[in-house]
Amino acid sequence: MKGNVFRFPVVARPPARPRDVSHLTGAVREVKPGAAALDLKDARKVLFAVGRGGTGKTTFLRWAIGEAMEREGDPPALAACDPVNRTLTGFFPGVLTPTGDTAQWMGYFLSWLMEGAPGEGGKPTNVSGALDMGGGDTALIGLVKGLPRVADIMEAKGLHPVLAVFLSPDPEDLTPLDALNAVGFQPKATLLVLNEGKVDTTMDAGVAFAPVRDDKTYQAALARGAAEAWMPRLWDNAVVAAAGLRFRKAATEAGSLGAFTRLRVMQGLDDMAARFAHVTSWLP
Repeated sequence: MKGNVFRFPVVARPPARPRDVSHLTGAVREVKPGAAALDLKDARKVLFAVGRGGTGKTTFLRWAIGEAMEREGDPPALAACDPVNRTLTGFFPGVLTPTGDTAQWMGYFLSWLMEGAPGEGGKPTNVSGALDMGGGDTALIGLVKGLPRVADIMEAKGLHPVLAVFLSPDPEDLTPLDALNAVGFQPKATLLVLNEGKVDTTMDAGVAFAPVRDDKTYQAALARGAAEAWMPRLWDNAVVAAAGLRFRKAATEAGSLGAFTRLRVMQGLDDMAARFAHVTSWLP
């Protein structure tokens, strides 16, 4: 102290760190492209949508099949294999549903696709396909146990299997992938879908999904060449589903849905297209 003046020491403040608001802005996250370099654009494929109940399988297929039907050409053959959830039958015509033993029925369905999905008069249509598997599905495991080389056989016939595994932040959602690994069903085109719609809106999705992405089963799939994709939150999905509308129609046609809802549905379509752009050729 000099005279009667006391001088406080100057302490340098650390630089301010930017606040993380990614959980509020829906920032696009980095993904592992894996085998997404595998181009199936001009190939026929069949997508197996697998996951526990409520992880987004049916919602994803409502989007993917709806968009496929907007394009020229034959629409994909669609099967609703969940004995409890037949939701897809309310959105698309001609949805097939298993009768009797589901694993055996799936074998017939895949055989039909491998033969070119012949239509009336036995003329091949060469369409792709998709199967919405049940939340507690064991049919695919049963099929593979009875025919262990089914993936190789399909590829040899020009029908490429695509395994899409739908996940919430609960690591237990990796159980179906564990079961399929155990019976040796590991298609080259494997997609790990992280559904942000299952994350609390106050939480960052990257943090929420860290236990799943760090799990040894998830990491092993990436090491084999699996791709990952972040499925965006579709805010008005329940409203669109309750109205029995396809996403594209809900977004573009005035009707029971308000203008703001239609805009949000259109934004959801744009977000889905962006998040799955790296695996577009894998979709039916």
